[in-house]
Amino acid sequence: MTADEMGRDVAAIVLAAGESRRFGTPKQLAVHEGRTLLEHVLSRAGDAGLEPIVAVVPVWLTRPASMDAHALRWVRNPHPERGMSHSLALAVDALPDSVTAAVILLGDQPTVPLATIRAVLAARGERPLIVARAAGRMYVLDNGTSRLLDSDSDGRHPRRC
Repeated sequence: MTADEMGRDVAAIVLAAGESRRFGTPKQLAVHEGRTLLEHVLSRAGDAGLEPIVAVVPVWLTRPASMDAHALRWVRNPHPERGMSHSLALAVDALPDSVTAAVILLGDQPTVPLATIRAVLAARGERPLIVARAAGRMYVLDNGTSRLLDSDSDGRHPRRC
């Protein structure tokens, strides 16, 4: 299965409306290797074949000129103090009906490997899938049960444990 086939009908939700209180300055504007953290995450989602990419951002943030306007839905969160769940609700409301699932990415984590996103998509198959990563392992919540999904170091060969 190609990367485009894995991401078909799967959106990316990028949560990036946080207030960056602990960081001290807006993380959305922090630069890493010549681009903002958010630009890295948006590009990674596109590279994974996820479409549309729904980015939930603060009202003051400008859409990156480098991003494809067709693939990127820019959702402004006027109430970031309401937390990540509010941003997630805004993103879900912005998804088109054609989307069957979404991969949730954080706008301040630019180094999530593309292989990890592809491993999540490959493990999903045709089922809805929610994944959390902890202690170097991916925990899969599927139909109300929790299963551990382990993978090799580059994330290309998921296996159920």
